[in-house]
Amino acid sequence: MKKFLLLLILLAPLAWVQAQPGPGPGAGPRRAEMQAAKIGFFTRFLALTEEEAQKFWPVYNKYEEEREAHRKKMMGLRLNKETTETLSEKEAEAVVEQYLQLRQEEVELEKRFYASVKKVLPAEKVAKLFQAERQFQREVLRSMRQDGRPGMNRR
Repeated sequence: MKKFLLLLILLAPLAWVQAQPGPGPGAGPRRAEMQAAKIGFFTRFLALTEEEAQKFWPVYNKYEEEREAHRKKMMGLRLNKETTETLSEKEAEAVVEQYLQLRQEEVELEKRFYASVKKVLPAEKVAKLFQAERQFQREVLRSMRQDGRPGMNRR
């Protein structure tokens, strides 16, 4: 069982990378694989009890949905070289204001999540949660580098 869990954790980054693109054939199963891998990784990293996991995952999943919606708003801003070079002074100021507002919303989202999650997990595990997210992202990036290809990891 431990070997299976370890294998699942090691393969999690591959599933996550495959789950990143938008909808397409097989997107559902890849997203489900990614979610299962993330659950395994976080549960082990945080040493969640069954009771904690039952309370934690609905809170975390709601946060992830809100974070994804916010991420799409940020991407919609399209603050890049091509767009910023063609902006007037007034338009540039408006874009910067909008960007700062979105960043503030991101902080507020994280604060709301923290307030919710600290009701279901002890502070020590909440602190480790942020560490778990960073570690999981590092694992994904490492697997992408090992594959030698940027972007998706198709097998």
